[in-house]
Amino acid sequence: MICQSGKILIKPYWQLPQISKMAGEEKVTADQEKSLIDEMQYKFFASVKEQLMSDVPLGPFLSGGLDSSMVVASMTHQTNSR
Repeated sequence: MICQSGKILIKPYWQLPQISKMAGEEKVTADQEKSLIDEMQYKFFASVKEQLMSDVPLGPFLSGGLDSSMVVASMTHQTNSR
């Protein structure tokens, strides 16, 4: 929200790029889609792994949603523990 000179303007701070625009307005092939998925998984796992560095035991806060479930699955996969 931007408030300027007594006027209020509401606009998105950012938008996700559309996948077709990322691929040059062409249809995304199955290989490109697999590559994007693999890159996302690598970056997600790397991000979780970075947060696992600690001197004390760690545990996640769970909401039961998809995002926290993915974090726990990544933690379990990387630490081989429950």
